[in-house]
Amino acid sequence: MSVRARFSAAAEGYSCAADIQKHVAGRLAEMMRGLAPDSVLDAGCGTGILTRELCALFPRADVAAVDFSERMIERARGERAQYPQVSWAIADLRNFAPGRRYSLIASSCSLHWVKPLGGVFGNFRELLEPDGRLVFGMMLDGTLGELWSARAATAPGKGTGASLPPAGAVLERLGAGGWKVVASDTEEKVMYYPGVEAMMEVLHRQGVTGGFLGNGNGRLTRRELERLVAHYDAVYRDSHGVRATYVVLYVMAKFE
Repeated sequence: MSVRARFSAAAEGYSCAADIQKHVAGRLAEMMRGLAPDSVLDAGCGTGILTRELCALFPRADVAAVDFSERMIERARGERAQYPQVSWAIADLRNFAPGRRYSLIASSCSLHWVKPLGGVFGNFRELLEPDGRLVFGMMLDGTLGELWSARAATAPGKGTGASLPPAGAVLERLGAGGWKVVASDTEEKVMYYPGVEAMMEVLHRQGVTGGFLGNGNGRLTRRELERLVAHYDAVYRDSHGVRATYVVLYVMAKFE
């Protein structure tokens, strides 16, 4: 299943399962305080979690919210109808060409799905006004490491066949494209769930289990999945519940 199809399928339950996305959007909002853009592109808006933060921070700015999933846009338009300054568009960030530029491009929990990253950074150059800012948060290698390890331990012949980039690779791509990093930070955010099944349901609603953790070299059988759940619960449970770690890169950059 394509990334577009996975997120279209996940649209209905995405917002209620998006605690990590809300956390990242909040961190990005703190990074953007002090900016004063008159036009903003929310790149990969999903159901509008960051869009809401942008409208609160910059109530006088025109906001363009773009996602390549039609159902995500439909969901976002319905949930964020109180923000008339937002225009919604269905488009691929790698070739989005609205015929205008923005003084701020912001993206939360979307760019780790885009390949190649250099291509989308190149298009952002064309979309950003001179002296504008690019601000984004994306998942890095090590995200859901507990789940990767549990899968490797219980189904060693069925690796996922995919990975997320390390921070250095992302920053290197920015530099190679002529971007100057103004600020960056890497965070390991631990989220807790009441059980492994509840965690997997959240990941499913986010479109993750069918993505870079999903197919790989073969789907898990029911017995392999049962072993994974038992292993995960035994190894990664503490008094707070079962844990999952998200490794997030936050960046503010400008083009020189």
